[in-house]
Amino acid sequence: MSYKDIKVVFIDWYGTLSVTKFWHQLENPKHPHHLYWEIIEAEMTDQKQQFLDPWMRGQINTEDVVRRIAKATNLSYSILFDEFVKSAETLSVIPGALPLIHQIRSKGIHVAIATDNMDSFYRWTVPSLNLKLKFDSILNSAVSRVLKRDCSDSGQNIFFSRFMRERDVLAHECLLIDDSASLEPVIRSVDMQFVPIPFGEGLIPVLNELLVE
Repeated sequence: MSYKDIKVVFIDWYGTLSVTKFWHQLENPKHPHHLYWEIIEAEMTDQKQQFLDPWMRGQINTEDVVRRIAKATNLSYSILFDEFVKSAETLSVIPGALPLIHQIRSKGIHVAIATDNMDSFYRWTVPSLNLKLKFDSILNSAVSRVLKRDCSDSGQNIFFSRFMRERDVLAHECLLIDDSASLEPVIRSVDMQFVPIPFGEGLIPVLNELLVE
């Protein structure tokens, strides 16, 4: 694929830039609340269809979700919430990605995070990891209240269209790198370029290709 006309690179967060989970520190057997890990994982799996979509659309917040999990599992809300915040503050970016992103930005290409994410992302992750300094823009569904797959009746992608209008860029000048292959027909239908990658893999080669254009 040729990237020579690309002016904006959108990069997904979970599964693309990062593979770190919420409450990830509890996975460590030495953590004092390690026993919470499997209970939380099971509850998140069972209940995610009920709260994941509204959480990413900004209709409910982290406190609401943690309260639901605490009630369903009979675990301590305060411990769950405190550990959630710690995890959100310590999510990690895939090794080697940030230096390449810095080089791409140095070429004059706008690099943005485009994520179907939660209020926790802008409340704790973005400031803790200084992401506003490492990316030109951050598009978060919990802020815009629309997901990357959302399109208007006229076929316009709602998530990206406002950004493109404000930045005066055309859809074919924009590229999305994302591990969600199901997004490909939606993104390509509005003339944006799309590169699907396997979960947690493939980002570095794509970034390197962008640098050689």
